[in-house]
Amino acid sequence: MKKLVTNSIEKLLKLQTLCYDTDKMYEEKQGEDKNVPFSEDLIKLQGYLAQLEDWTSEAKYEDELILNTRQRQTLAEMMFRCNEMWRTRKAVMNGDLEISSLDNTDLDMKLLVFIKDNQKINAIKEYRRIMKERYRIEKTLKESKEYVDALAHRWERQAGEHRTI
Repeated sequence: MKKLVTNSIEKLLKLQTLCYDTDKMYEEKQGEDKNVPFSEDLIKLQGYLAQLEDWTSEAKYEDELILNTRQRQTLAEMMFRCNEMWRTRKAVMNGDLEISSLDNTDLDMKLLVFIKDNQKINAIKEYRRIMKERYRIEKTLKESKEYVDALAHRWERQAGEHRTI
């Protein structure tokens, strides 16, 4: 089990480098005065790293680390979220997505809370509210439903049987 956790830490460190690179691209595009010093993804990533490092430090011997059910669920949630970060940021780096796509990663996670609780209507309302307040964009009900449905479909496909978020 310790190997799984230490491998996860190594992958998170690679993701951290990707976050630094894409955050720098974002700052250059938006202008420094419009940005906060740390992206939501980077903050979340630091929390994940701290938690995993804490788990490994509790084990005195290589094979001693045993994760309980809740820790395994937490690890699965981390993996799912980090896969989302990786895909989005790699697509930005490759030019397949606009840099502004980084604005939506936190929004998507907020909407997934509603989606996993079968509250799509609340997810649609939250999407419209955030788009109006944060971006000053009025989304129609149809546009909002399409966005939430696409997010729900992606989550269903990726999470499969391991829906822990």
